[in-house]
Amino acid sequence: MINIAIVEDQKKDAFQLLKYIKTYFEQLKIDYTYQHFHEATTFIEQYKFQYQLIFLDIDLPGINGMSAAHEIRAMDSLVSIVFTTNLSQYAINGYEVDASDFFVKPIHYESFKLKMSKVIHNIGVNTEKDLTLISKKSIHRLIISDIYFVDVHSHKLTFHTKFDVINTRGSLNDIEKQLKPHYFSRCNQGYLVNLKHIQKIEDNIVYLEGHELTISRPKKKQFMDDFTNYIGGKC
Repeated sequence: MINIAIVEDQKKDAFQLLKYIKTYFEQLKIDYTYQHFHEATTFIEQYKFQYQLIFLDIDLPGINGMSAAHEIRAMDSLVSIVFTTNLSQYAINGYEVDASDFFVKPIHYESFKLKMSKVIHNIGVNTEKDLTLISKKSIHRLIISDIYFVDVHSHKLTFHTKFDVINTRGSLNDIEKQLKPHYFSRCNQGYLVNLKHIQKIEDNIVYLEGHELTISRPKKKQFMDDFTNYIGGKC
């Protein structure tokens, strides 16, 4: 079962999109459900990680589709987002929110069918482990591999991720137990690093995604062993 959200303010465009969805999914004998939203504010307020696929119009009243996509990604890095738009140049920025694809209106079924085969395939093969975090005001679901590193200060954990920086309370020791099997290692007492995102290590500094983290003397041997094993495929 694939749960679909259509966020589209134009009735004609929403009807056409739903018609294509019905034809495509019934031909492939894939069960689906859908909900239609006329604007993004209500959709975001009601969002509870219940969708696998979102069709998101960019030109919406109130919050536009691109801004809505950023808010969705701050909560959920797994859901597939497909933009619909009248102007293709607006959809180019979809890489910022890891969009699966985009359709330029008016949408033609052959184009829809061709692109949807890739989108559905990606939904089906997305087996990456996810982590749910509860912060002060919201809940976030993210793919573990999208985490760059985690730091701790006064029992406050900060997750530096591909799409956002998320603050929550907890123990770095507890998070380490969850993340260590997914190629994470401590470079010092206060930083847990995703070995996949290391760009280079020089002297006692590890470089990753615009950050420079210090490697402490007590942690250096284990950290370097973990990184060497990861590079060598022994993890």
